[in-house]
Amino acid sequence: MNIGILATICIVTVLYIHIHFQLHTSNDLEIYEIAMPTKTKLEEVCNFKQPVLFDYYEETISRCTLDSLDEYSAFDVMVFDDTHVGISLPLEKARELFKTGRRATLDNGTFLQETMVKRYYDLTDLALRPPMVTSMTHDIFFGSLNYTTRLQYHTSCRNYFLVTQGSITIKLTPPRNTPFLKEIKKYDTQEFFSDVNPWTDDPKKVKFLELVVPVGKLFYIPAYWWYSIRLEKDACVCMFHYKTLTNLIATLPDIGMGILQRHNTTTKVLPVVQL
Repeated sequence: MNIGILATICIVTVLYIHIHFQLHTSNDLEIYEIAMPTKTKLEEVCNFKQPVLFDYYEETISRCTLDSLDEYSAFDVMVFDDTHVGISLPLEKARELFKTGRRATLDNGTFLQETMVKRYYDLTDLALRPPMVTSMTHDIFFGSLNYTTRLQYHTSCRNYFLVTQGSITIKLTPPRNTPFLKEIKKYDTQEFFSDVNPWTDDPKKVKFLELVVPVGKLFYIPAYWWYSIRLEKDACVCMFHYKTLTNLIATLPDIGMGILQRHNTTTKVLPVVQL
């Protein structure tokens, strides 16, 4: 057999195995809890593709609390209400709104960069990032008491949530329940969510796990697992999302749809009407 053909077959086979692994999901309705693992052990446990809760302490990231953000009150953050519509506001103004209704801030990659708060993430990032990582997304999440995120999932192969202050409550359900959740795919922003509210609705065919994550705990949510977070008093959460090379290849159909959608979407700005 021609060496070139043999090499091609080997490459395709290896790619197929890795892509299949990325798309494979675990659907057991259970959460693992372990002591603070080594990096090697962490990778092994995460490859089971079950949610994992474990202790985590790193001095630098533990400084990322609500009080430490006071000096950045003039910088803009994204603020979302109960309808999950976001606007950009100065942090000082956002905190005032958090006291008057259910609102929260997330999707704050720009804020982390502009304020250099991202430096708090660096050492933890080295401990968490998987091999052959191609993209990393960091975020910070806090807001009003009892604010809940919409039910959603990520296609990133590693999704970590570190509680640095207060606590959060999470509801999760495995990917096998996707047909019952009226999935919505927003390809242009790579957001995948449902209008089902697990805190108020009662889907008859879907069972949820509920877990309280206190300060000092790190929670891993596998790709394609549905989750919604409720903020408890004074909660602050640092988030880490990672894509590896094979994870990126496996999600190319979604990425391609996003490129097409952005290319075919025209934004029109309406003139301001003076009343």
